[in-house]
Formats: sequence, C-alpha cells, structure tokens
Amino acid sequence: MSFSFSWYRRRHFFILSAAFSLWYCLSSHAHADSTPSSDISVSVFSTYPSDQLATSCNDISPLGACIEDGISPDLFINIIKEKGWFKAVMAFNEHYDYELLIAHMNTLSDKGRVVHFLEMTLLWRGMEINSTSVDTESHQDHDGKSSDSKEDIATRLLSRWYAKSDENHLFTTDFLYSALEASDYTRSLKVPQKLGDFTRFDTQLYPDPFKGAVTRYIHPTFEDALIDVTVYPLIAKASANRDTLLQQALHDDWKKASEVAHARGLNLSKDKPLTTFTANPRATGWRLAMKAESQTSDTIYATTYVFTQHDKIIKISTTFPTALSDPIARTLMETIEVPTPSPLMEQVRQLLN
Repeated sequence: MSFSFSWYRRRHFFILSAAFSLWYCLSSHAHADSTPSSDISVSVFSTYPSDQLATSCNDISPLGACIEDGISPDLFINIIKEKGWFKAVMAFNEHYDYELLIAHMNTLSDKGRVVHFLEMTLLWRGMEINSTSVDTESHQDHDGKSSDSKEDIATRLLSRWYAKSDENHLFTTDFLYSALEASDYTRSLKVPQKLGDFTRFDTQLYPDPFKGAVTRYIHPTFEDALIDVTVYPLIAKASANRDTLLQQALHDDWKKASEVAHARGLNLSKDKPLTTFTANPRATGWRLAMKAESQTSDTIYATTYVFTQHDKIIKISTTFPTALSDPIARTLMETIEVPTPSPLMEQVRQLLN
C-alpha cells in the first residue's frame, strides 16, 4: 500500500493534535533514561522508621538504644537539594507525583562505633513503589564524639542510596510501570513497523501509566507528515458507555486545538463532522477531522481517530486530511495488538464501581 503526498505540501508546520504536543515531552523524557532523575521533581517528608529498619538497628545495639532522627530531616533534605539529583525538590508539601519519605536511626554498637541507618521510601501518587535502606559507620574519638560531622554522615548515606537508585533505574518509566503493575507496553504492544510509506520512528512510555504509550511514524520525504498512535487505559466504570468516552476524547482534542489555533490567530473548523468510523468489522470508532486557515499560510489539516481494544483507547492522530488518513487508520487497526487489562487498572476500576 502506498500514499501519495506529492500534492500535500505545507510551508508552516502547526500542531493541532494534543498527542503531538505531548510528543516533545516524551522526546525529552528519552534523555532522562540515561540520567534517571534529572527530569523528576519530588516532594520530601520525614517519616517513622519501619519495623524492619528498627529491627536492623536494635540487632546491633547491645542495649537496644536506637535513636530516631539523630540527624535532622532538614539536613537530609538540604543535601538532596544541593546535590541537584532532581529537577525540583519541595519539602513537606504534597505537590509532586513522586514523594520521598526519609527515616533515620542511629545507635552505638558493641564495637564502640556509631552506626547510622537511612530508609528511603519512594511513592508515586501515594502508592509505594520502593523502599531502600543503607547504613554507614562513624568512629568515636577519645572524648566519645563522632569523628564525622552530621553533614558528612548524611551525605554518605544519601549518596549510597542514590547509587542504589541509579543501579536499579528507580526513576525511569520502565520501573514505575513495573512497580505499579501497569500494562507492559514494551512487550505486549504490537504495532507494524511500516504503514504504507511511513516508518515507525519510536515508541515511548509516558511518565504516567494512566497515559500509556505513543508510537510515532514518519515519512521519508515529507517531514511534516506524521502519525502518532497513542494507547492508554480507559479510566471509567466497567458499565460506562464506550462511545461516550471516545467522543469525549475527541472533544478534548478539539478544545485543546481551538485554544492553540486562537493563540496563533488561526481559524479552526471541522473539515468533516465528528462521526463514527469503521476500520474493519471488529473495529468501529470515531473520527474528527480539523483544518486551520489564515490569510498568510496554507491550510493545515489534522485527523484523529479513536477506537477501543480490550480496556484500552487507541488514538490515531495524523497531520493530513481524511483522504489520506482513512486508509492508514484501517491498516493500523488490522494489525495492532494492545496489552490486556493490567492489575493496576483492575484495582482502579474496582474503586470506581
């Protein structure tokens, strides 16, 4: 199958689809995989030690005399900020998706050394995804005082924790999806390598399991001709009407595109009305075709399709009119396979019902 774009040239590239505007976020996130936390912002809190941490401390203390917060949580937080490991750090404020809970204990061991324990618990939107403990020793001088400053000890503990986090890829999307038992798009999402003249460029996970994954297709000749295929879970009661949900997804795209068009001084209209679209006997969804016009640039087109498969929405977004995008949507829906419902979404839907 081949699609001709010889008549379809644009001098100005303008993004109408919401999926495209999010692609640039994904592109920057791809860089974050090599420096896992560089694009992550965290809220940080102090918390009580877990029973496991308390046991580890008490096991080496001859008198069971373990001290909580012998090093101030504020000192740990200040060091985390100074290290620059994260894009932003906010103390004692539930502002970000990621939250770090800090617990510290120390005791004097039977060998006359002060042993410090640090427990770092990582949450994402209130759900625990990891807990890591590290420890270090500090010697005492002849006056019974530690030979290391509290800042040195705290820095050593945090550096050991961060090294473990880096080793375990703690702040990557792959780890997040796995820890939450979200769908495994990397292994279970099947999309074709080619769609006519288009070639699959990449598949990226959104840094939010509820937004799923997006695959981009590019054209070898026309750089403005793009296809994005986004697959994400339905967040609704099992009894919800799927047609209503699909129409709402397209209405949301229309609203976002209208805001962008207005800001750019473009006149946005529906090239084709919102209507049902049958890709094959097993896949009937909805289609929205838009165009943006101005007196100073060529008309710009965008067409979006939405379908459901299993418990997922499949959104196909193109930067060209329906005459070219309809065959592509039909071809894709013949071959795409999406992950089955994940344990995470099964739990979410139980809460919704």
